[in-house]
Amino acid sequence: MLASSSRLMGPNMKSEKMNRDSESSERRRLLQEHWTEQLYKEYKSLCFQFGLSLQQPLLQVVDLPGRWGLWDPVVRSITISFSLIQNYSWDIVIEILKHEVAHQVVSELYGMDEAHGSFFRLACQRMALPSWAARSEVDLGHPITPWTACPLNSQEEKLLKKAEKLFALATSSNEFEAHLAMRKAQELYAKHQLSRILQKRKIGLVSLVMPIKRKRIERYESMIGSILVQYFSVKLVYIPLYDARDFCEYQAIEIMGTPENVLLAEYIYQFLWNKIHQLWEEYRQKGRMEGRSRRSYLLGILSGFSEKLREGQSEIKARSANLSVQEDKSRRQLVTQQDRRLKNFMNQRYPRLVDKSWRQSLWDRDAYDAGIQEGHKLTITQVISKQAGNRGRRLTS
Repeated sequence: MLASSSRLMGPNMKSEKMNRDSESSERRRLLQEHWTEQLYKEYKSLCFQFGLSLQQPLLQVVDLPGRWGLWDPVVRSITISFSLIQNYSWDIVIEILKHEVAHQVVSELYGMDEAHGSFFRLACQRMALPSWAARSEVDLGHPITPWTACPLNSQEEKLLKKAEKLFALATSSNEFEAHLAMRKAQELYAKHQLSRILQKRKIGLVSLVMPIKRKRIERYESMIGSILVQYFSVKLVYIPLYDARDFCEYQAIEIMGTPENVLLAEYIYQFLWNKIHQLWEEYRQKGRMEGRSRRSYLLGILSGFSEKLREGQSEIKARSANLSVQEDKSRRQLVTQQDRRLKNFMNQRYPRLVDKSWRQSLWDRDAYDAGIQEGHKLTITQVISKQAGNRGRRLTS
């Protein structure tokens, strides 16, 4: 008869195992403590953002078999699964917390006793939950699948493939060909957006959070965001986002719009961020520039690139001048309606959003002018399809 495993262990082995178990237990306790403290902050923020007059419940992070979260109206507690925080990014955790707060709203504000009925859907709408987080399956331990993990429809996929081919043409050594390819990519998206609007098809709006793992947003990053909003039919918000591993908040970017526009904007943000830093290194090494000229040069590149996009946009509008007066009027009205719909979507997700402006101060005018020249030559030169692994990718610092 074999001896039990405990008898096979010597005294030293038992001691080492106990120490490991003790360290593991202590680390888990610290994680629960930090995460629970942050959940209380998020709860207060949600109540403020959405104007919810709720009494704060008990919040806890524990193992929750078969569930990602749980609202208990008797004990008045919201429980979040330990494995949820362990395996998913914090923006996902917030949406699950909102799901459970929506249950609390049904119980304590609407005075109803229901699981996922009409009043729950009303609470989810009030708190701007995305469709994946408002489903009843979120409570059943199903794998969480935000929209970035779902396939695009055939039209969205076709659009991205066409744009991919045009961006590939932009790698041409012939500056005229590269410039033309960029303009055609712009025109493709403009036509697609206009086609959707004129046909009055319902456009589903989504959001994507990109953690950037930095404490502050630089002015050139704000300018990248302005370019996306102005030329790529998206809205963009900078938000603080907790990192469950580092126990602190970093800045993050949330992009809102139609799925294909959000994916394109995410890609362009990452491309521009990486490209302007690459160009700065080349410029610095050639001219032995000081580090304080860096901001001026980066802002110059983005200003030049923005001017290039503006010129392309003007050409596209000029080529669509063959529309009749009535058609053009209808088009402008529908475009305005779509813009208003996207703005309403953003305001629903962030009802107390404060718009901050910034001034473009320069250290080095020469570096800024050199950047503008480089920005006029800048083209987007990489592929953006899901095969390239872009979908749902996070920005790295």
